[in-house]
Amino acid sequence: MISGARSLGGFLLLVLFSHAGLQAQNISVTPRVIAFPTQGIGTTSPAHDVTLWNNQPGKLNVSSIEAGAPFAQTNNCGSSLAPNAQCTFKVTFSPAGKRYYSSTLTITDSAGNSPQVVTLTGNGDLPVAYSPQRILFPDQGINSTSSSHNITLSNYQSNAITISSVSVPAPFSATNNCGGSLGVGKSCAVTVTFSPPAVKYYSASVTITDGGNNSPQVIPVTGNGVLPIKFQPAMGGYYFTRQMVNTPSTPQAVVLTNQQGSAVTFKGMSSSAQFPFTTNCGDGHGGGTLAGGASCSISVTFYPSAETTYHANLTIGSNSSTGPISIPLTGTGINGSAPASLVVTPTAPCILPSQSQQFSTTFLNTPSTAVNWYVDGIHNGNSAVGTITASGLYTAPAVARIHKVRAVSQTTTTLGASSMVNVTTTPSLVLDPYVASVPVGGQQTFKAVICSAPDPNSYDFEVDGILGGNSTVGTITPEGVYTAPPAAGQHQIRLTDTTLNKTTAGQVTVYSSITADFGSRAGNSLVVPPAMFGYGRAESLRTVSDRNLLTQAGVTEARLSAQIQLVFASPAPDWKKIDPIVSSIQASGQHAMLQLHNSPPWLQPTSGTCAGNAYAAPTDIGQWAHMAAQFVAHMDATFPGVVTDYEIWNEPNSPNLCATDQLNSYLALYAAAASAMKAQAAQDGKTIRVGGPALSGYDKTWLSSFVTNSSTAPYVDFVSYHQYFGGTTNLNVQWGTATGLPSLYDATQNVSLGALGTYRRVQAIVATGAQPISASTPIYVTEYNTNWAFLRDCCKNDPTYAPLFNALYLVDMLDTVYNGLPQVPSKLFYFAGSAYPYFCLVGVKDSNNDCLYSAGATPVPYPQYYAFDLLASPAYLGLSAGGHMVNTISTPTGGGGLATTAFYTPSLDAVFIVNPTSNSSQVTVTFKNPGYSSTQGTLYAIANGDQISSSAISFAVQGSNRTTTIDVPPYSVQAISLKQTN
Repeated sequence: MISGARSLGGFLLLVLFSHAGLQAQNISVTPRVIAFPTQGIGTTSPAHDVTLWNNQPGKLNVSSIEAGAPFAQTNNCGSSLAPNAQCTFKVTFSPAGKRYYSSTLTITDSAGNSPQVVTLTGNGDLPVAYSPQRILFPDQGINSTSSSHNITLSNYQSNAITISSVSVPAPFSATNNCGGSLGVGKSCAVTVTFSPPAVKYYSASVTITDGGNNSPQVIPVTGNGVLPIKFQPAMGGYYFTRQMVNTPSTPQAVVLTNQQGSAVTFKGMSSSAQFPFTTNCGDGHGGGTLAGGASCSISVTFYPSAETTYHANLTIGSNSSTGPISIPLTGTGINGSAPASLVVTPTAPCILPSQSQQFSTTFLNTPSTAVNWYVDGIHNGNSAVGTITASGLYTAPAVARIHKVRAVSQTTTTLGASSMVNVTTTPSLVLDPYVASVPVGGQQTFKAVICSAPDPNSYDFEVDGILGGNSTVGTITPEGVYTAPPAAGQHQIRLTDTTLNKTTAGQVTVYSSITADFGSRAGNSLVVPPAMFGYGRAESLRTVSDRNLLTQAGVTEARLSAQIQLVFASPAPDWKKIDPIVSSIQASGQHAMLQLHNSPPWLQPTSGTCAGNAYAAPTDIGQWAHMAAQFVAHMDATFPGVVTDYEIWNEPNSPNLCATDQLNSYLALYAAAASAMKAQAAQDGKTIRVGGPALSGYDKTWLSSFVTNSSTAPYVDFVSYHQYFGGTTNLNVQWGTATGLPSLYDATQNVSLGALGTYRRVQAIVATGAQPISASTPIYVTEYNTNWAFLRDCCKNDPTYAPLFNALYLVDMLDTVYNGLPQVPSKLFYFAGSAYPYFCLVGVKDSNNDCLYSAGATPVPYPQYYAFDLLASPAYLGLSAGGHMVNTISTPTGGGGLATTAFYTPSLDAVFIVNPTSNSSQVTVTFKNPGYSSTQGTLYAIANGDQISSSAISFAVQGSNRTTTIDVPPYSVQAISLKQTN
C-alpha cells in the first residue's frame, strides 16, 4: 500500500509539473525590430507585418496593443488567440517632422513573457528631399567653368513623382539627370556648375519643380568670380620708397596662384632695367606652365641708377581669359653717399689783431683741390678786412672784428665753404679735455684750443706747477700727452699760451680702481625710471616680430608720427591709417609716444610762402587742437595704457615749422592743443603726458619761453629736445682723431655742447620754469645720433664705433646725477628703429651697412643695438625695468679716459665700463657695500659689434666689499654684474 501510494503521488507530481511548464512557455513575436526607410513628412509608409504566435497549449488572452505615434497598427488578433494559432499586426510610419523617431509596439497578454515589445524607428524627411541644402562654390576664375557639384534628389513619398523642370539663373547652370519622374524611394542627381563672367560675388537658387508635396525644392548657390590668375600684391603694386643709387633693394615677392581648373601657359614676363626680377614660375624665363591650383613667385628688385623716381610695370603674359597681368612698380633713387662738398677748417677761430691763422680745405667726393680765397667777399682780402694768401694764410687787420673767410672751388664755382674768424683782443683759451680719468701708468692727450680751434700759438703744459711734470705727478709732453704716475691721485694740468699770456687749467684723476658704492642696496633718490629707452620712426617697423627684437633689448618706448596727413586727410578721421601701427606696438609689449606734427591738407594755407606745405602752422589753431584731442579720445578708448605720451610738433625751430613767427606760432599752437588734450584725457578718466618742444638742438630762447609762458607752462608735462653731433658739413669727422674739426669723441664730451653739457643747460632752464613740477619736470631726449644727415659717416653702423658711441652717450646721460644734476633723463630715444638709409637699430646686414629694410626683409640687430641690449635687456643688466644709480662712483664720465657708471636693480648690481680710447689697461673694479655676499659674477662684453659675450668672474672679499680685476681693451664696452647666489 505504501509503495502504491508513492507511485500515484509521483504521477500526480509529474502531471502538475508538466502543466506548470506549459503555462510558463513564452509566445513568440517576429520581427522584434522594424527600421522604417526614410519617409516623407505628412505621408504614411507601406505597412510592415508583425506576427504573434501562441505556441502554448492554452488560450492566450490579449489585454492591450499600443503603438507610439507617429507609428500606428492594425491587427486581426482579437481579444484571444487559440493554442498554436497566430495573428498579424500591420504597422505604419507617418512622420510629422524632419527628424529621427523611435518608439515601440507593445502587446500585453496572459503569457509569461508579457508584454511583448517590438522596437520601431524611422527618419522623417521632406517628401522629396535634397542634399546638400546649399552649394558654396570655391573662388572661380572669370570666363571659366567650375567643377560640377551634385544635388541629390530623393523621393520619400509613397508614390512616384513627376519632375517637370530644373532651373537656375546665370552664371550658374543645372543639368537634370533625373529624367521626367522619380520612383518611390529612389534618388537621382542634378548637376550644377558656376561660370562667372566678372570679378564679383554671385548668389542665386536652383529650383526643382516636381510632384512632391514640398515642391518646388529651392537650393541656394553662391560663388565668387575671381581673376583666373590671382596675384599679390593685388592692388597698388610695390613702392620701394628710397633706395641708394647703384645698390639693389631687398627683393619683393609677387605671388601668382592659378585659380583655374586647368594649367595656365605663360607668354612672357617683362619689367624695366631698374626693376630686374627672377622667377620660379614656369620655365623661369617667362614661359612654361602653372598647374591648376598651384602657385609660384616672381622676386622683383629695385636697382636705381640715378637720383630720380622710377615708374614701371611688371607685365605677366598668359593664355588666361583676362589677358596679361600688370603690376605697378615705383621707387626713388637717392644718393646715399655724401655729395661733393668743401670744408674749411678751423671753422670758427679767434686770433689777435694783426696775427695770422692758417686755414685749410678738405674736398669730399670731388677731384677738385684748388680754391680761391675771399675775405668778406673780397678776393684775397685787403688791409681793412685782413688778407689771405693762395695757400690760405690769413693775416688779421689791426682792428678787432668778425670776418668771413670763404674758399670757392676753382673748377666748380658753386662749391664753397666758409669760416668765421673772430679778430679779438680777448680770445678764450680752453684745455681739452678739462677733466680726465686715467688709470695708473695710462695716458691721456690734452689739447690747447682757442675759440673751438687748435691753438696756433706757442704754449706749454705744467703738472701741479711743474713744467712737463715728473715721475711723481705724471709727465706731459709739449704736444700734451700726459702719462700718469704709478700712484693714484688728482693732479692739475695747467696750459699757458705764451703768445696771449693766458692760462687755463683742468684736472686729471689717476685711479688704480673703479669703485662703486652700492650703499648696501638700501635705496636712494638717484632713481632710474623704468621704460627709459626708446627708438624713433616707429612707424617704419612692419611686423611684431621685428619690433620684438627691440623689446628683447629693453628698448620699449616707440616714438612715431601720428600720421596726421593720412588720418585726417579730411575732417573725418580714418583711424585705420594708424591703428595697425599702434596695435603692433602693443602686441610687442611696447608703449607709444605720438608726435602730433604737420597740418592736414584742409588746415594748410592756400597762399603765401607756406601754401600747401604740410609743415605749415595750421590756419585754424582751434580745429588743430580739436583734432589733437580726438587722437587722445581714440587712443584712450582703443589702446588704453599704450599711448600715454604726446609730443606736439617736431623741431619747430627749424624749417619743420613754416610760419612768419615760428616761436609765437608754436606757443599758441601748444597752448590750444595741450589744454584740449588734457581736458579730453580727464573726461576719459585717463592720465596722459603732453610735452615739447622737440627742439632741434639746444635753444635757450625757445626753452625759456616754453616753460615760462603763462599759456604753455601749465600744460608742460615733459620737455624734449634732439641732439646730433654733426650734419652734412662734417661727414669727414673721425671718432678719435681731429681733422680740422673736433673728433666725434671730443664732440660728445664737449663741456658745453656734449651730451652732459647740453643736458645740463636744458635742465637749468627747466628748473626755473613755471610748469607744474618745475625742477622735477621730466626731460626727454627724443632723438639722438652721431649726425643728422642721411649719409654715411665714420661711426653710424660701424661695428667698433657704433656700439661705442651709443654706450658712451647712455653712460654720459646716466652719470649726470654725479655732475650736480638732480635726475637722469626720463626718456632717451635713439634715432631710429629704422630710417633708411643709415639710421636704424635693426635692418638687413650687408657690406653697405646702410640699414636697408624693405618689405619682406628679415632684419637683424645692427652694432649700436648691443649697447641697449647689454645695458637694458632683461637677459643682461635689465635696466629697462628701472633701478637706482649707486651712491658714488669713481671715476665717472668726465671728458676723457674711461667712462663708467654703476647701478642696481632688484636682481643685480652692475658696473658698466666704456673705453672710448685706443689705450688698453688692466683695471681693478670694486663693488663697495654691494649688499650681496656672493663672490661670483659675470663679465659681459660687446664683441665684434654683433654679439654679447659672457664669462664667469670671481671676486675677492675685502670686508663688505667685492673686488675683481679685468682687462680693458681699446674701444671696448664691458659690464660686470653681481647677483646673490645660494
